[in-house]
Amino acid sequence: MVEDASGTNVPMTEGRINVRFRRLQPDEDRSLATCNILVMEYCDRASLRHAMKKGVFHKRLCNTSVAVDLSAIVQVLIEVSQAIQHLHAMKLIHCDIKPENVLLKSDPSKPIGFVTKLSDFGLAKLLRENYYIVNRSGSGTVTHLAPELFQVGSKLTTAVDTFSFGIMMWELYTGQRAYGGLGRDAIIDRVYKKKARPIFPLGVPSAYAALAKAAWDNDPTARPPFTVVLTKLGEMLTAFQAVNASAQAGQPGAAASPGA
Repeated sequence: MVEDASGTNVPMTEGRINVRFRRLQPDEDRSLATCNILVMEYCDRASLRHAMKKGVFHKRLCNTSVAVDLSAIVQVLIEVSQAIQHLHAMKLIHCDIKPENVLLKSDPSKPIGFVTKLSDFGLAKLLRENYYIVNRSGSGTVTHLAPELFQVGSKLTTAVDTFSFGIMMWELYTGQRAYGGLGRDAIIDRVYKKKARPIFPLGVPSAYAALAKAAWDNDPTARPPFTVVLTKLGEMLTAFQAVNASAQAGQPGAAASPGA
C-alpha cells in the first residue's frame, strides 16, 4: 500500500514509481527529493531457502531416516530452469543463482502449491555479440560461484549460471548449505584450486546426481545448456511421478529409486 495526496492508503501496482522523501531543508528543491524504486510482485511463501529450512522437501520418518520429495524438487528445478533459459535467450546471465534468490508464491493450481520466481538481478550481466564477457570482479555468492569467476580476466558465459544451478540441485536434495562451516578462502581453495565439489549422499538417483555433476563441471564448455537441463529434468519428473503412483497403488518394486 502507498499513501496518496489525501492521506488515503491505496494499493501499489507493478512498475516503477517515484517516491518523494520529506525535505531535509525548507529551501530544498522538491524535484530533487525523489528516487526510483521497483515495485515487485508479492511472493507470500518467502524464498526457496526458507522452504528448505521448513522441511518442505524432506519428511522425517519414524525410523529417523528422511524421505526426499523428489517430484516436488524437480518441479521447482524445472521452473527455475525455464526462468534461466529465458534470461539466456535475451543474452543475460544472472550471476547469482541460489535458493535465496528464488521466491515462492502460492498457487493452488500447482501440485506443490506454489510457483517459483527468479529474483535479484543486481549482478546480472549482458553478454556481447560473441556470447561472453570478460570477468572484472567475480561478484556473487562464494558457495555458488563457478571457478572461472575466481579468475580475473576469464571469459564468462551462461555456463556460470549452470554451475550455480548444479550447486542448488545438491542443496535441494540434501537440505543443507553447500560447504557449510567453511570460510570464503577455504571455499575458493576447495572449488577453484582443488576442483572439489559437494558430495551427494548414498541413495541419490543416479540421473539426478549425474545432471548436477555435469552442471558443475570445471570446464564451462562441458556444462549442459538449459535446453538439455530441461529435457533431463522432464525425464526425471516423469520417472519420479511413476514411482510415486506405483507406491500409492502398493505395487511391487514401488520403493525403487528411479535412475538409481
